[in-house]
Amino acid sequence: MVLAYVEKGVRENKNYYLRRRLVETFGQTNRTVLINRLRLVAVLLGG
Repeated sequence: MVLAYVEKGVRENKNYYLRRRLVETFGQTNRTVLINRLRLVAVLLGG
């Protein structure tokens, strides 16, 4: 019974960490895309 409870907790933690990592990854990707777009705009304006 205790083991099942621990396994459930571990599973929930894994899901939480996976979700957090996904959010962080998407946040970084969006930021990178934004920076690349800004760079492109700067190059176009500068050129």
